[in-house]
Amino acid sequence: MGFSQTDIELVRNRTDITEVISEYVHLKKAGRNFTGLCPFHSEKTPSFSVSREKQMYYCFGCGEGGTVFNFLMKKESLSFPESVELLARRAGIKLTPLRDTKEARRYREEKELFLEINTKTREYFLKNLQGEEGRTAREYLLSRGVSREMWAAFSLGYARPEGSGLRDYLARQGLNLSLIEKLGLVIPSRGGGKGLDRFRDRIIFPIEDLRGQVVGFGGRVLRGAGGSGDRERFEPKFLNSPDSPVYQKGRNLYGLTQARNAIREKGAVVLVEGYFDLIILHQAGVNYTVATLGTALTLDQVGMLQGLGEKVVAIYDGDEAGRRAAWRSLALFLEKGLSAEGVLLPEGLDPDDFVRKRGKEQFQELVDHSDSLLGLFLQHLEARNGRSTAGRMKTLEEALPYIIKVGDPAVQGLFLKEISERIGVDETRVREKAETQRRQNRSRPGGEPAPSRRAPAEPGSQLPVQERLLMEIVLLDPFQIGKMAGEIEEFFSHPGLQELARMIGDTLKEGAKVEAALLADRLSDREVKAWLSLWAVKGSELESLTPSGREKAARDCFLRVHLVKLREEQINISGQIADAERKGDAGKIRDLLLEKKNLIQKEKTLERDLQRKGEGQNGGRD
Repeated sequence: MGFSQTDIELVRNRTDITEVISEYVHLKKAGRNFTGLCPFHSEKTPSFSVSREKQMYYCFGCGEGGTVFNFLMKKESLSFPESVELLARRAGIKLTPLRDTKEARRYREEKELFLEINTKTREYFLKNLQGEEGRTAREYLLSRGVSREMWAAFSLGYARPEGSGLRDYLARQGLNLSLIEKLGLVIPSRGGGKGLDRFRDRIIFPIEDLRGQVVGFGGRVLRGAGGSGDRERFEPKFLNSPDSPVYQKGRNLYGLTQARNAIREKGAVVLVEGYFDLIILHQAGVNYTVATLGTALTLDQVGMLQGLGEKVVAIYDGDEAGRRAAWRSLALFLEKGLSAEGVLLPEGLDPDDFVRKRGKEQFQELVDHSDSLLGLFLQHLEARNGRSTAGRMKTLEEALPYIIKVGDPAVQGLFLKEISERIGVDETRVREKAETQRRQNRSRPGGEPAPSRRAPAEPGSQLPVQERLLMEIVLLDPFQIGKMAGEIEEFFSHPGLQELARMIGDTLKEGAKVEAALLADRLSDREVKAWLSLWAVKGSELESLTPSGREKAARDCFLRVHLVKLREEQINISGQIADAERKGDAGKIRDLLLEKKNLIQKEKTLERDLQRKGEGQNGGRD
């Protein structure tokens, strides 16, 4: 499926790239651009830059760049048409597909049906909570201190005790049972029957993706509901939707839709483990909180947290299980190069209990004065190993396996420095021990550490210099093309620059405006696309030239590009002359020598023109 260029441009023009990216990355104004921590690689110092003016982004750390469509494609694993559709829905634009394959149409329609089923399921659970059958569930929520405002904010619902209530409700809506089973809402019957509802007699927590679409559900069993005794003894306390075509537990965070704006305003995000923990914290005003989904934290979830805020504070119960979860999470944060902070609550209290028993002010105090998670881990090790020289070296040896997994050498160096300062061991000694452990890991089977991440070479550094400068001038002032003799692509030898030149020429012939974002979306050459992203974000020194200065610079580039071509042609002819001499073809030799003489004369003329131009050049800057 594809869309017309007119539709794509309409979507782009109605979309502010900084607003879209700020839903994933905490951006700050920096001159003409906005900067933040890159969501595509680990870093502590912001190197990710977004140009609202050019509607493009570029990371100076990892080299990722492109338009708002490229960003969503990479961040949300979407195809180009899917990213266009998503932004069109956001902007309220109706698209007209140009073509649609049977497979693509079936996939899209099935995905829409999955989301429709989940939306209808949420409606069913909401009605249950509000009806007579939801009385016990409502009383339970109130007993947990959850206000009715929170019920509405998080669309809380109730699954009735009978085994087929949801299945029958969705069937009456005319929805496909096989798709309902594929989502895990109904468990198929082994005997060929209609199957059983997965969620029964539970408080329901709908799970949304970043677009606000319901992708799954979590359910908390009720205590002694319906005279059934304490069901927590016989059933799992929490039950989640299984992974499906629209939901993966390890790739979603609960409450992110509701917390997104607060995270952006606060510049920080609080991470907890439970549904009730999150809702009580939102109710207490700590509304920049998200939660994992009934499983241990995953690398994908850390990736989602990365870039959301400058500060990530993970909250853990103070018991042994909470500490183990904290250290597991520390390993993931460090692997991503993310310096998360942490809070270990007093033993026996989870965030929900703490807020209700000690108040939101004390909880906020813990968040505001949180220590680094690495620091908490070092404190834990020191408490066990002691502060003697032997104890501190043991602490160092136990901490280093976490640090040496950090791929970015610069980020790893900062963590090693923190360890040195925390435990009082000379930094040189710490680095030596780290290198020793790295060598030991390499010597073990499967012990090769992740390769170090290095900053990529600047895009365009391999492009011919004069051609690159000429393209910069054309991008700044496309009407310079009219002053060039011949087709624009003839002035470039690099295939990617030829492609870009053709696109600029075609755009001008259509009477349209030449925009970097438009060109980047259509370019197939990755190197030139990356260079164009960098150019759009970084800007060009040639921008300060006056119109006459640009014309002079363009003329200089035209001459130099021609000069390079003439010299290349001479080298080529010299090769042909040598081949003709081997064959003894005197006539061919004579013709080639004459052709080479003409090229040499043209070269001398161009060199004189360049010399005269250099003598008369005044810079042309404002």
